[in-house]
Order: sequence, then structure tokens, then C-alpha cells
Amino acid sequence: FAVRDPSLNAFALPGGFIGMHSGLVLSAQSESELASVLSHEIGHVSQRHIARMIGNQKQDSLLPLAGILIGLLAARSSPDLAVASMMGGTGLAVQRQLGFSRDAEREADRVGLQILRTAGFDASGMVNFFGRLQTASRNSNDSAPAYLRTHPVTTERIADIEARIRNETYRQHVDSLDFSLIKARMRVLQNDTPQGWRDSAVFFNQLFKQETRTAMLAARYGLALLAIKQRDV
Repeated sequence: FAVRDPSLNAFALPGGFIGMHSGLVLSAQSESELASVLSHEIGHVSQRHIARMIGNQKQDSLLPLAGILIGLLAARSSPDLAVASMMGGTGLAVQRQLGFSRDAEREADRVGLQILRTAGFDASGMVNFFGRLQTASRNSNDSAPAYLRTHPVTTERIADIEARIRNETYRQHVDSLDFSLIKARMRVLQNDTPQGWRDSAVFFNQLFKQETRTAMLAARYGLALLAIKQRDV
């Protein structure tokens, strides 16, 4: 299902539901790039990462309790050791959760890449989109140490996927017209303010200049949808 949000994000939920932000669809430059994100999220679902994470959290919830008990026993002899024990239990539980999250992302990348190949898409689409994601997030959280991240460092993920597809035969995937039409529709619906509509109109008029059949059809469809929204018969 789609979420009206300009940020680059997609997510998997319990029960096999997958959400995708409209901003992510608009940022994808090819159908293979968009499919790579979907295949990654399908990887999370097929490997039952959410269920496994919940199970691990139940186990890890005992670690802070153990730290508190050790701290209480050590409080009489060494207050510093008591505090360290309590903080250590909580810290270990958090670190285990972060470690599982990063491993789950790596596994979803590997499984997703196989799904992408089997579906007939261009496997390099995953590398291309990771590069775009890295550029978009460079100013926000790219400076955080690797051990404090819920996801592996993007450069690490790019290198891993590149190594896996290095010896593959290039497979070109021709984007469908539906892909361009859906992107045009999402551009109009994502920002339904007067300024958003003006920005969309500028974009579609620029798209006309590409003079390809797909681009011109998408531009015409986008402008028609804008006219309907503005009640401009």
C-alpha cells in the first residue's frame, strides 16, 4: 500500500503488509530500482524478521533485569559496580537488538536480490537506488558510527551487492508505461496544495521536452489530472 509522504522510505509490517512512501516511488529512475526496494521488503517478510525480532526482544528483556539484580547484590560493596551492572544489562540488550536489525537488513538485501533476478528485473537497479538513498541521507545520519545503526552503512551494502552481480550478464528491463503513469499520478497527489500543483505543472511541461512517447504520455496524463483537480474543464 502507498503512503502519501515525500521521504524515501518503505517498510514491512506483521502479516506480510508492505508500505511504500510516495516520495520513494517518485525518486526511482527505473522500474528495476523500485522493484529492488519491494524485493528487499519481501525479503523481510519471507525471512520472518519481524516475528524473529519480537522473539529476540522477549529474551533480551531479561538482560536489564539481570543487570539490576547483579547491581543490587553489588551495591553494598561497590556502588560504582552496581551502577555499571545496571547500565551494562540495558546496553547489552540494546546492542543485541541493533545487531539483529543490521543482520536482518543484510539478509533482506541478499534474498531481495534473488527475488529481483527471478522476476526478470535489472539487478543493478538495487545498486543504483542504494546510491540515491546514500545521497539523500548524507546530511542526516550518515555520520553515526556503524555499531549504533539499525541498518548497515550504505557503502557497505552497495559493495556487497556489486560483488554479487559483478560476473552476471547484463539484463535490460524495459520500463512499462504504467510505471510512468503511476509516477505522474503520485506527483499530483503527493502535494495537493496550489504551490504543489504549480510545481507539478512545471515538471510535466519539462517532461514534454524529452519527446519520447512514454514521457509525453505521462506528461499529458499528469497535466490532465492537474486540470481535473483544479476543475479547469
